Amino acid sequence: MTPDTEDATTVEVTVERRLDAGADRVWEALADIEVTEATLPGCDDLDFGVDRDYVEAGDRGTATISVGVGPVSPSFDTDVAVVRRDYPEMTVTAEGRPRGRRSPRPRTSRSPRRTSGRT
Repeated sequence: MTPDTEDATTVEVTVERRLDAGADRVWEALADIEVTEATLPGCDDLDFGVDRDYVEAGDRGTATISVGVGPVSPSFDTDVAVVRRDYPEMTVTAEGRPRGRRSPRPRTSRSPRRTSGRT
């Protein structure tokens, strides 16, 4: 990542899982919204707002995802889109922002907080 090409607040996360199951079984399971929610690390909620139990290409939804980094576990409101779903490939994109913020790319400011050491 270089300052010329990416915003300093951008974080990319890739999740890869190896499953002991055949491609057809995995394909069906990943379309199941509850199964997908259960397999995403830190996913507290996944909602596509559809009247079916599975996703299709073009579906858009929201998720709440918590990411643990050392002692910190921030939660993110995340927009999720199923971009492509053509057997055997599926592309899902997600863009998140810290809970309670509207902008997908939060602005950060750093200012040291001074403490007097008194209680």
